[in-house]
Amino acid sequence: SAPLSRRNVDSATRKIFQINAVAFSTFLNRLAAVVRNRTVAKGEPYSALASGFLTGKYRNEGDLTKSPRGAKIRRVLDARGKRILRALDEVAKHQNSTPAAVSLAWMMSRPSITAPIVSATGLKQLEELLTSTWLKLEDASLELLNSASG
Repeated sequence: SAPLSRRNVDSATRKIFQINAVAFSTFLNRLAAVVRNRTVAKGEPYSALASGFLTGKYRNEGDLTKSPRGAKIRRVLDARGKRILRALDEVAKHQNSTPAAVSLAWMMSRPSITAPIVSATGLKQLEELLTSTWLKLEDASLELLNSASG
């Protein structure tokens, strides 16, 4: 095995805590029970919007050129990713909100998540993301999102 180094630990930590609607089913299956049943820190996902994918900004191959992050999106722009976006769109329309706010509200509804970590590039984007803190998702919406991401 590779020698233990800060780089290896940082890489492993990023892989473990990259929790969002795209990666959540893996977390849920492997780590959520441990987080709930033990005295350990809850998950604080650093890429809660999957590098912008869960905002709805990237929906097809042509969208991947919109920013330097587009190259990272290619791996989730598959049938499952598109299913997640459709679910986010449906819930956002029902809630009169945005896919980004719905995605964050969905994450914050999970008992195994302390808080999603996001970044904003401007005041308008920050205001959109903050709406997630008071968005209450109904059981049917949560089930739709869970099913889509599973």
